[in-house]
Amino acid sequence: MNRPELEKIQVVNAEGALTIVDGKIVGETESLFDHFKDLLLYKDADLLVRQLALLGIDLEVVSLGRFKERIAYVIGARYPDESVPQLWVDKETFSPIRVILSCDGESPEKEIVYTEYRALDKKNRYPARILFLEKGTLARMNVLEATEINTRFTNQLFDVVHLKSTYEPIDATPETPSTETELEEV
Repeated sequence: MNRPELEKIQVVNAEGALTIVDGKIVGETESLFDHFKDLLLYKDADLLVRQLALLGIDLEVVSLGRFKERIAYVIGARYPDESVPQLWVDKETFSPIRVILSCDGESPEKEIVYTEYRALDKKNRYPARILFLEKGTLARMNVLEATEINTRFTNQLFDVVHLKSTYEPIDATPETPSTETELEEV
């Protein structure tokens, strides 16, 4: 399915996790790919370190590598080893450019690549394109088209219990017609 635009709400907090796409609940847990945001949102170093450790990245191992003509710090592995979870950080900008989340022992099974960084304001940058790869094949891509700083959101948007009561699960579909005549009419 090739859809250029969709609305996605994703909330993760102490109450749980919830993903809503185009008005339907599609998940109540986080997938490995949902961790793309961790590197961009965690401003507290201790929280980020804890999250990276939970993802299996060994913070004691650091090397220097090259990824698509960029020199990067490789955290979690000795370059060119791609058989363990690792984070790649651009040497010049200190922005994340790649994270390998799971491996089959030889090559990445799940990988996220951050590209085309844009300035959000004087201090912050955000990738305009985030690629999600499964076994080297593009599985999905997030494209940033516009940003708005300091947008006001209601507290209900972050309330998992409220969102579950507001949106239906994706598998909640109306009953299908039971007779041949009804099928023809539909």
